[in-house]
Amino acid sequence: MNNKSIIAALVISLGLLSCQGMTQNKKVKPATDYSSEFSNYWFQGKAELSSYELSQARYGEMRNGEAVLIFVTEDFSSSKQVKLDDPSKNSDDAVKVLKMNATRKFNTGIYPYSMMESVFTPLDQNNYPNSLKATTSSQEWCGHTFSQLNLKRNKYHFSGKSYFESEG
Repeated sequence: MNNKSIIAALVISLGLLSCQGMTQNKKVKPATDYSSEFSNYWFQGKAELSSYELSQARYGEMRNGEAVLIFVTEDFSSSKQVKLDDPSKNSDDAVKVLKMNATRKFNTGIYPYSMMESVFTPLDQNNYPNSLKATTSSQEWCGHTFSQLNLKRNKYHFSGKSYFESEG
């Protein structure tokens, strides 16, 4: 993945992030009173999947493939910015998020590509009005790249890894 591809992936990820301003709200009562319809659907421990036929531009040509969107709720650590293994041990740090994973798989004619973006958006928009984390990765026969945005102290912090010398 070259610099233009990384920038494009980040722009897409940022577009998926909350459009509200980056404001630090004082802690208010968490929004835990979800409707029974919402709770029955999103807190059953299952994911919602949608798959699509994909047309992806790569190497100057359109490539056919498959895209899948996966939505699931999970408990997330606001300080460590990872999924919590045991939320009951970290209840003060736990934030319920709706995680969106977007996968794209396609062939270039020679070798396969696999790309994935993940965005972690809190359900409690009163206390957490912005997405907490976004990641993107790309894997193909030459190597892989990974980039991540984390919201800390009202700013997004970027980190990235790549197999390209100029990007690594």
